[in-house]
Amino acid sequence: MIRYEDMLIDTPYKLSEVENRPPKPGHPYENRCSYCVGQKNYTWYPIEDIVVVRRWTASSVYWPDRGGEESGGWYSWRCPNHPFNGKPSPWAENAPEHLRPKITQRCRRVELGKACGELAVGSFDGVWLCGWHARPIILREREEELLRGDDTEVIDPNADPDYLANP
Repeated sequence: MIRYEDMLIDTPYKLSEVENRPPKPGHPYENRCSYCVGQKNYTWYPIEDIVVVRRWTASSVYWPDRGGEESGGWYSWRCPNHPFNGKPSPWAENAPEHLRPKITQRCRRVELGKACGELAVGSFDGVWLCGWHARPIILREREEELLRGDDTEVIDPNADPDYLANP
């Protein structure tokens, strides 16, 4: 079992294994998918089918005293149709060290016929890269996130559908 406040960022956890998961009124063993709700699909899924991922954004703040989902970061709930792609948060380096997953992969970037070999910071488009080689990708993702405004708008997949349709 895991608690929301103990989840590592960019690491998928089965919602059924989250011990401090607040049950949803009328749906104690179900949850919605963040991405389905964003597409106006308000389907409830069994918690065994939902994966929750803690992400770190530009506006994320660590609040160790608050606990639960209020402890920092942004959580997304994913159904089988919207699996987690494994890409690290573009702002992961701003997260507290103890919330970052331990990575033991080496950078796979090859330049002049020689592999870099530095410790990777994450997998980008299926390739493990170190901080130096991942930097252009991380910066691009940050810019895209800021331009889209993703760092400020969080859709609660369990909010009332009527409210979502007419905020």
